[in-house]
Amino acid sequence: MFWQLVVIEEIKLSKRALLWVSVGLMALAILALDLTIYSVLQTGNLPDNMQVESTLSLEGLATWPQGLISSLELAAGSNLGGILMVVIVGIVAGQAYTWRTLSLWLGRGVSRNMLLLARFVALFVPALLVTLASLLAGGGITAVFSQLLLGHIPAVNWTELLLAFLRTAYTLLPYAAMTFFLAVLTRSTVTAVAGGLSYALLIEGIVVQLLALAGGIWAKLGQFLPAGLTQSLLGMNARLVSVGNGSLSAPSTLAPQTAVWLIAFYTLGFFLAALFIFRRQDIS
Repeated sequence: MFWQLVVIEEIKLSKRALLWVSVGLMALAILALDLTIYSVLQTGNLPDNMQVESTLSLEGLATWPQGLISSLELAAGSNLGGILMVVIVGIVAGQAYTWRTLSLWLGRGVSRNMLLLARFVALFVPALLVTLASLLAGGGITAVFSQLLLGHIPAVNWTELLLAFLRTAYTLLPYAAMTFFLAVLTRSTVTAVAGGLSYALLIEGIVVQLLALAGGIWAKLGQFLPAGLTQSLLGMNARLVSVGNGSLSAPSTLAPQTAVWLIAFYTLGFFLAALFIFRRQDIS
């Protein structure tokens, strides 16, 4: 019964324009970014003292394998991917109350635990689709640029690329879970989306930078927020360029293994909080 609910939720999601518009926006954003980088390389409008260094850096971003890493980075939780997930989850979870679909399922004897879990698990697919859209769009156009600029398409480690894809999609889960919790708590689409975006853009975008300026233990707090955990995991995507067995996290980030567990903690914590509230709500 549980997986039937998940499949039904997935079918409903697949029929919503919101999902495909979000996926399309992700693809368009990465295409626009890569086209801009290529245009700068072609025009060569760079200061003389930065010409060689900047050209090499931009050429790396526009070609494989660095272009693949950049494509995934834009889809990560702390970037555009996280914002899109907040919008998707906030609208989908919030409209379940206004459209009264929850009461219909509960009226058919589906338990509240099973219903909420199925709806939450179904939201993992949008995370995969948003990440996949960025990878396919960015990977495709940078493959063309690689041929034009380098004369060939560099080989990549496909296993590492798959792992990088999964790591990036994984970073979206805390943002999805937080927005899901807000939607259940407030029963409002607007509040859920506004709350999620306020956190992503204000708390992580501004407050964390202010904490970094404060230095000391305050600066380290940002490492434990979803954005800091995202950076810890994205550091491992550099294995697409240089494959190794050691940790590639920067000194200012947590170990990737710690980040994995903390992301799971955030995701599970927000879901359990939503479940606690949902079990006591009057849905009639």
